[in-house]
Amino acid sequence: MPTPAETEAVIAALQDPNHTWRTIRGVAKSTGLPAETVRAVLYADNRVIKSELPSADDEGLYTTYDHYKQKTSLLQRVWNAIRS
Repeated sequence: MPTPAETEAVIAALQDPNHTWRTIRGVAKSTGLPAETVRAVLYADNRVIKSELPSADDEGLYTTYDHYKQKTSLLQRVWNAIRS
């Protein structure tokens, strides 16, 4: 079970303004946490969403709902909803 500090580190990495979506590997690298801890946070925290499409390396992509809303336009969100 991730600690509150680990959870907040993962959420902060997901909300990095330089990225819209992050992989588990990318979050683990930027936080210094093990991938298993990152994965546990991503699957347990209700602020996290997963992209319908994988990364170019076929990895899952994650962000927070609030960050997604900030980084994408309404038109892009509607288009993404239609595509999926």
